[in-house]
Amino acid sequence: MLEARRLILRRWREEDVAPRAAVNADPEVMRWIRDGSVRDEQQTRAGVQAWESEWESQGFGLFAGQSRSTGDWPGSPAFRCSTSRRRHCRRLRDVHEKNRSSGRR
Repeated sequence: MLEARRLILRRWREEDVAPRAAVNADPEVMRWIRDGSVRDEQQTRAGVQAWESEWESQGFGLFAGQSRSTGDWPGSPAFRCSTSRRRHCRRLRDVHEKNRSSGRR
């Protein structure tokens, strides 16, 4: 988990599926994402599970965002480790491992 003044970046949870599914079902939002296809709750859940699998296998992945002040889910920041940012990914993996060993997720 990473915390900023107004935002928490954290791993995905089951309660994130419904708000993410609402976004994925909105054609006005999805027209800007990939081929513009909307996704239902089952497809959204599969995506969340895939992101969590990436965290488990690689130690980093796509974050879920959460507002510090309200606890609301503002979306998923487009913050993902890429090959060009390996150094940052290693640091994120180290933080993840430290949290994991202390029982935090």
